[in-house]
Amino acid sequence: MNPYKFGTYLIIALLLNVPQAMATIFLSVKQIQSNRMAILSLGLSAEYLNIFEMLMLTIMPAISAGMLTAQANNIQVILHDLLLQPQDEMHVREIECFIRYVEARPCRFRVWKVIPLDADLLGMVLSFCVTYLIVIIQFTNK
Repeated sequence: MNPYKFGTYLIIALLLNVPQAMATIFLSVKQIQSNRMAILSLGLSAEYLNIFEMLMLTIMPAISAGMLTAQANNIQVILHDLLLQPQDEMHVREIECFIRYVEARPCRFRVWKVIPLDADLLGMVLSFCVTYLIVIIQFTNK
């Protein structure tokens, strides 16, 4: 699959799922403010599950990429530990060469070479949601 096509799909999923999640959370806050939460609690529970599923499916590639990066870092640590063990000179040079190669090209995933595909994406989405929910609540509060 073309990486740019995957990035396009991910951005479209974020653009479609995040506003729906924000709207549901905003409506819930408004229901809590007006003390009518009991009326819509069952319907909102189903909506929360739906939004949780959508957001998890959208964020899972970032979580998977973060886990893959952690594994690549673990391999690097294992290679450094191998250097501490007594070995022949040729084997040591090959390990050092590979370590330099991996350090020069760290395991990173980006969407469209701009958006990091790791735990930072989750933080960016959450900070975006919280910021704009606060702004919306402030503007609609009477």
